[in-house]
Amino acid sequence: GLAAFASAAESLSGPPELLKEVRNGAAALSNRAGRWEEGRRLADRVLAADPEDHDALVQRSNANYHLRNYELAFGDADRAAKSAPDSGSAYTARALAASGLGDFQQTLEDARRALALDAGDQTAFSLLKLAEGRVPAAPRTDAAAAVRREYHEMVSQLGAAEARSRR
Repeated sequence: GLAAFASAAESLSGPPELLKEVRNGAAALSNRAGRWEEGRRLADRVLAADPEDHDALVQRSNANYHLRNYELAFGDADRAAKSAPDSGSAYTARALAASGLGDFQQTLEDARRALALDAGDQTAFSLLKLAEGRVPAAPRTDAAAAVRREYHEMVSQLGAAEARSRR
């Protein structure tokens, strides 16, 4: 099962880019299965070869958050956000870590950034709602409605452009 796959991913040899992809995938699967130590270990292997690998930073941040290493989680997510500022997953990871640190203003800001980049990010949406309830001066917005409106406008524009191109 997953343990055998993760073990094989750790001990593989081969082209560095392939190893990075396999180990990042195994780290993500381990994290989804709640195997946080394993996910962190696999991300560590990728980061040993490429200290700025965005995916590994996000995976290690998620593992560290669940292992209650909130400062480490925030540091990795912060590096991921700085190395890939157009990555919604980096901002979601940073929002999650900030919530663990009790910094709900940072959680609010990062959850908003994550949703601006990926309107379907349910974790970011949950973090936004959590932060809005904890930051006293946070203006209450119907974030879900705003995100859905933007999405439907984009789909409509794409559909209209596609229809025009067929003419």
